[in-house]
Amino acid sequence: KLTLPHPRMHTRGFVLLPLFEIAPDIFIPNHGKIAAFMTPDLLLGIKKLPSSS
Repeated sequence: KLTLPHPRMHTRGFVLLPLFEIAPDIFIPNHGKIAAFMTPDLLLGIKKLPSSS
């Protein structure tokens, strides 16, 4: 069963970082503003890849 948005998206930096870049004021249902989750620990090890274009 697919649930959107994913119920644990607020714990996944690889989901939050790109979403934050395009929509920094977004509200994650049942959790709050995305900015509240943008912590160094959550983003540890995530690297932005260069554009392929």
